[in-house]
Amino acid sequence: MPCPICARMLINAGISDVYWAMDPSFISTPERKIAFDKMRSISKAMFGEAGVAFVELIMTVNNIWEPNYDPR
Repeated sequence: MPCPICARMLINAGISDVYWAMDPSFISTPERKIAFDKMRSISKAMFGEAGVAFVELIMTVNNIWEPNYDPR
């Protein structure tokens, strides 16, 4: 999941689609979840303003990564 600084670099590089996945252990505490949610919302807003597709990949039952087009 790109942080806002990395999101800005991806936008400036002309990237049109960002697909991301995250290890669930990254959000191991309530504090980390709050920080992650804030970072995700900022990056998502930046990508939206720049017209960059921002798609989360989720692991399916068969251990295959698939896009999650749910607009959280």
